[in-house]
Amino acid sequence: MTPILQLRETSRSFQKKGKTISAVHPVNLSLLPRDFVAIQGPSGSGKTTLLLLAGLMLSPDSGSVLLENQETTHLSQEAKTRFRASKIGFVFQQFHLVPYLSLLENILLPASFQNTATQTLETAKTLAESLGLSHRLDHFPSELSAGERQRTALARSLLVGPSLLLADEPTGNLDPASARIVIEKMQSFADAGGAVLLVTHDRNVAAAAKTQMAMDTGTLSPATT
Repeated sequence: MTPILQLRETSRSFQKKGKTISAVHPVNLSLLPRDFVAIQGPSGSGKTTLLLLAGLMLSPDSGSVLLENQETTHLSQEAKTRFRASKIGFVFQQFHLVPYLSLLENILLPASFQNTATQTLETAKTLAESLGLSHRLDHFPSELSAGERQRTALARSLLVGPSLLLADEPTGNLDPASARIVIEKMQSFADAGGAVLLVTHDRNVAAAAKTQMAMDTGTLSPATT
């Protein structure tokens, strides 16, 4: 079975006040279809940097990032953007919804960046319904609860049928009921053949994943119980 995501000896550092800070030490990680991996760790441990490397939003200092067996490290920024648009869905803690667009229009945003089938609108409505948002399609982000905004962001990330879903503290601002809906949708995505990589500091959220890992000072390892 071909992995959806592979990180091979992938590392990343930053310069801060003249010093080199190693955010991610060489990491090896492989996600197959139906994998749901949660990475726990405190703030500053390198979790988000690792997620941005996996999502082609940061380039590694060394090592490789492969998506569906395609080496991406040396691709142009334009090619990486195309990969992200068609293969990767992102869910962030801060939602990143466009304030002057309705809930439905926010879900449909990815369709504006590529040629899409005529059923895109129906796909968006189906996603909204599956996340309990059908009655809010015409509302704007300022009129939505935090849980509704996050569910909108999740629906948007799934619109074009990505194979990889990357989630950065997706339940950090949510009440327990909304958090459960978001996690269950991610589980369904993985069960249908996708792969999910989630970073969190919440043990209860991580427990919903099939595989738990831990990150500390840039080093990734199996989680301890």
